[in-house]
Amino acid sequence: MIIADNILKEKLKNVYFITGSGKTTIANEMSKYIGNCYVYHTDNRGPFFKLADPKYQPAMCRDVPDYFALDKDDAHNWECNIVKEFTPMILIDLIYLSSQYDVVICEGDINLELIIDAIVKENMVYIKHIGKTGDFFDRPEQRHMLDIIINDDSLSKEEKKLKIEKIYDIVGRHNDEIKEDSIPNVIKNNDIQVIVRYDNNTVEENANKVLEYFDFHIR
Repeated sequence: MIIADNILKEKLKNVYFITGSGKTTIANEMSKYIGNCYVYHTDNRGPFFKLADPKYQPAMCRDVPDYFALDKDDAHNWECNIVKEFTPMILIDLIYLSSQYDVVICEGDINLELIIDAIVKENMVYIKHIGKTGDFFDRPEQRHMLDIIINDDSLSKEEKKLKIEKIYDIVGRHNDEIKEDSIPNVIKNNDIQVIVRYDNNTVEENANKVLEYFDFHIR
């Protein structure tokens, strides 16, 4: 069964998408000022994987004992395919939530190419970070992956070092140099609003930029 984009767009007209860098913090801050608002975080993948079937979601059902033992390109492509497979599940959740709340903010990993024609494009922003890049493992939700290796007594110091280097090959390394992140083609080609986030901006300032663009009437 195929659901036409215009039907999906109508059902998702009060859903707002935040993508790019710093989206979780901005979405959570925005929700403080919007009445009857729900923030949907796509990083809660557990329910998606419970629904996965190898016939329809082969990437989600792939058995990989050690993700960080994968080749860098293989790891990247696998992650992209996983996101592509659970994106329709996200849309189903969002359609339900949009009937329960005045405003739904969706932030996190989602396949933009798959949804771009099924959403109101004015309801999406891309947060572009210009500034110092942080360490992937500074976040508590990711730190445990590094701690598992550090606390693994079955590995020698050299093995731990090599494994940690492998991890950083996949997730990227901390860089203290000021840089300008590239903008995905799907964002540029569809005239999605780009909002720049600098290191000296406060969370409130970043959230206000998005609130202003979406023209929300703050409660």
